Amino acid sequence: MSTETMSPESLPPPSGDQAYMHVSALEGGHLNIPWNLIAAGGRPDDTMFCPSLSFFLCHSKSNKRVVFDLGIRRNIKEFVTIPIEGLVPHVKQTATESLEAGGVPPSSVDVVVLSHLHFDQ
Repeated sequence: MSTETMSPESLPPPSGDQAYMHVSALEGGHLNIPWNLIAAGGRPDDTMFCPSLSFFLCHSKSNKRVVFDLGIRRNIKEFVTIPIEGLVPHVKQTATESLEAGGVPPSSVDVVVLSHLHFDQ
């Protein structure tokens, strides 16, 4: 893609009544991934902290509500066998609980987008 098609001049100017999305990050758990699963020569006892974020979006005009991704299930072992030895999920707060803590009833969400498939879905 050329820089000409990506230049700010090619975008329409904002208007006073232009719609936009409010975006909030939701806690969705995290994984401590052993370095030996990420890089050759990595030590299995050294881990990398990887958050599993979800996002809540609300349209400024229509008030349509979207949750993008769902994080990690707290009770993951009830649903699947974790396929990778040493992969340990930690879920202090699920995306649903994060919505509720922010005053958003999960039932008020219009659309849920799963951008990719996790082994726990």
